[in-house]
Order: sequence, then structure tokens, then C-alpha cells
Amino acid sequence: DDGPAVDVAADGTEPGAVYLFDGDLSGGNFQGADTDMPPDGVPDTDAARDGSPSPNAVTVDFTGAFSTSTATGADGGSAATSWSLVLAAGLAGSDVQFGGADLTSGGAAVVWKEVTAGAVYAGVINAGTPGEVEVFRLASNGDGTVTFTQSLPFDHALDVSAPNYTTDLLALSDGQVSLQKAVTVTDGGPGYEGDTASDAATVDLGGNFVVGDDGPAVDVAADGTEPGAV
Repeated sequence: DDGPAVDVAADGTEPGAVYLFDGDLSGGNFQGADTDMPPDGVPDTDAARDGSPSPNAVTVDFTGAFSTSTATGADGGSAATSWSLVLAAGLAGSDVQFGGADLTSGGAAVVWKEVTAGAVYAGVINAGTPGEVEVFRLASNGDGTVTFTQSLPFDHALDVSAPNYTTDLLALSDGQVSLQKAVTVTDGGPGYEGDTASDAATVDLGGNFVVGDDGPAVDVAADGTEPGAV
């Protein structure tokens, strides 16, 4: 007999970090802008929000972070690929970490919640109560892409008294949630026994999703009508 073989490795190139901003949510003021020449992709100044609908979302392609080699063998056959999110053991119901610290929203602790096993995980406040509200979610789209959706603003640690507000950044911390690519190769054809070989690899999503702060806005101008001379 002969049999299939497969190797999946997380040895490709991860996409760069993507940035969302509290200010792009309803009622926000600012989003970050990259004014460096050439641009380095990191926000360095405040810009007016772009009016994108709330909640704010971004989809990132991680397929290039993996390599795969398959061999069905002399019997022929086919390969099947699946993508899933993996929440670290014991983290469901535990504090979400951004920027290496426990995340809060509106002063309330944000904890991990499994929405759909292997596919959708969310950070919620007031977990398990009638007042439970989703702050953000991560969703595997089944094709190697992951969508990050932010529904409520994050509490940022820095007390900033003047712009730039959006450069106060919080990145998803490592060791919490990963994207897994799994491949199963099955030999095939009439009369073949259906031998299989499987392999999988994961990429940690820490550092890939970053949220920038928002700040207040005010404008005072001496553009009215002065009183006449006395």
C-alpha cells in the first residue's frame, strides 16, 4: 500500500498590524492618520473620523502566514482544508488582555466569551447578566481571513490633555487566541481504503489588531461682533 502525506507550517509572513479607533464609533471625534513619508502604517497624528458605520470592522488575510505541502500518494486522492479560531485553554470567562493588561470598557471588565466554537470569540462586559454587551469580536471566515469588529470604545490608560489622542494604542496581547489551519489528505479512487493524513499549524493573533483612543474636541474663536467703542 501507499499512503498520503501532508505538512502544514506557520512559517510564512504574517500581515502587518491593522488599526481601528474608538473615534470611528458612534459619537467619536478622531481616527489616526499616518503622515510619515514614506508611510510606515503606524498612526502618528489625529484626523477627523471618516464616518464609517458603527461598529467598526476590519478583515485581515492570514493565508500567507502558512505553507502547506500535500502528497496523495500512488492511490490518488484529495485534500481538505479547514480554518478555525482557537481560544487558549481556560480563557473563556477570563479577562481579555490588550497592551499587556486587563481590558476595560466604560470601567467594566471585558472577558472572553465563546460565541461559536472554533469560529467566533468575543469580549463582553457584564458577562452572564441581562446587561451583557459585546465590546468586540474576532471571527474566522473559513478562508484564512479573520474579521475584527469593535462595538464599544476601549478604556485607554494614558491621560492625554491635548492631541494626539489616537496614538494611545492598545494591541491584542499574545497567548490568547490563534488562527489554525488544518489539512487532511485522503487517498481515493474505486477500491481504495481511504487512508488519511492530517496536520495543522497555528498563528497567534496577538499584535495583529490594535485600537487607538479617541479624545474631546473644542473650538473657541474670536469671530463674533465686538461692542462699539465707549
